[in-house]
Amino acid sequence: VLADLGEEQSGIIQLYDERREKIVNALSLIETDMESAFTDHQFVPYFQPKYNINTNSIIGAEALVRWKHPVHGLIPPMDFLPYLENSGIINLDFYMLEESCKFMRKHKDATGDWITLSSNFSTKHFVHDNFCSRVIAIADRYQIPHEYIELEVTETMSMADTDIVKTLFRQLYENKFLISIDDFGSGYSSLGILESFDIDILKLDRSFMQTNMQTKNINMIRGITEIAANNGMKMICEGVETKEQVEILKSTKCHVVQGYYYSKPLSESDFILLLMKK
Repeated sequence: VLADLGEEQSGIIQLYDERREKIVNALSLIETDMESAFTDHQFVPYFQPKYNINTNSIIGAEALVRWKHPVHGLIPPMDFLPYLENSGIINLDFYMLEESCKFMRKHKDATGDWITLSSNFSTKHFVHDNFCSRVIAIADRYQIPHEYIELEVTETMSMADTDIVKTLFRQLYENKFLISIDDFGSGYSSLGILESFDIDILKLDRSFMQTNMQTKNINMIRGITEIAANNGMKMICEGVETKEQVEILKSTKCHVVQGYYYSKPLSESDFILLLMKK
């Protein structure tokens, strides 16, 4: 957006909207470079570890996409993911699941141990009848036991058809995949989904984690974690950045966290080094 603010001497003062430039550039890249991005494996997983706060041990990780563009370098997801989905390109979720399975296979072959990885999926996939079969096929291609794969649903449940979601979650549950609701407590998410769906894990939205956490937030965290525990679900808190937040969470039933206090998202090589140190 260019704004004409009048003349100064011989020129015109104009303000340049950097955000608009980013949007235009993102849409342009999606249109021109998307096919080669997939075929050349420019999309790469970065892994953010999940820690047990009582043992300080890594219990898994979330696979987060980065676009390693040959010209523009490493592009963060916020600069392309929203426009990718709006363009109707959602196969990136399956691509990332496959990359996660590749890593799990390599890690198992090298160490003898399995590691649980979570991969994000939009509910836009749920309208396709072959969703579950595609997930199963990818896992089985790399001989990954399903219970080590966590599927994070990244959109609010109210945005999808309830009966369709129930059926899909039941199929995934019966095939031993872990099902996680991401960003719980934000937007349209509600405690009602705990009774309606087969869910293993709730990921508490990072908005609950504030540098100076208020009593209201703390009580809400305790209440939600109590309900989740009583319903046989595990809790993960995202966006944990301070020791104070960790100490508060120790007084709740949420013992697994993810955030910069422990680790930023890591490249595959850096994540391997971290796992070797544990």
